[in-house]
Amino acid sequence: MSSKDGLIYTPVCYFDLRSGILCPRCEAKLRSGEITELDVEVARLLVNLESRFPHLQKASFIKAVDAEEYVFVVVGRGDLAKLNPIIGDLRRILSDKLGKPTIMLENQSDPRPLLEDLLSPLRIVGMNTVWIPDGTREIHIIVSGSKRNLPVSEKILHSIVEKLYGTSLRLTFESSIVNRRGGSRRTPKTDRVR
Repeated sequence: MSSKDGLIYTPVCYFDLRSGILCPRCEAKLRSGEITELDVEVARLLVNLESRFPHLQKASFIKAVDAEEYVFVVVGRGDLAKLNPIIGDLRRILSDKLGKPTIMLENQSDPRPLLEDLLSPLRIVGMNTVWIPDGTREIHIIVSGSKRNLPVSEKILHSIVEKLYGTSLRLTFESSIVNRRGGSRRTPKTDRVR
């Protein structure tokens, strides 16, 4: 959390990020898994960049997710628009410091906008939440197009959904098959993401 007005909001105390030592409250968050070492590292980087990029003072950093070959940095709802003038520079700096390409996302309570962004240019044609008998849930999405046209891997999609929403993901791909009479029918292909 920011300790002063006009500074970027983070899940870690501002003083802790500046001093490099976590207070007992932030240390407890880290031990409980509420925040991760990556969250602390990204928050520290963002706080150190505030003087260079004052736009950061209008934003909130929510979480960082390490997913395979990318790091996803989740900011508050509406914050991507606030960061738009500096987003390219910010992504480049974070990518260099973290050693992986960085993608910035907005925090959403509904996973659909996030999945639409990650799957673009493919389109989500259906989405359901399935409750499993053991009490867990699964997000099932139906995507128009082919699996080979996925812009990010299924592992990355699964990791993001699991880490941000605490649920598993199942993808179904619908490929249009045109018959000789000019009509089309859809044949679903389902791949459960593991």
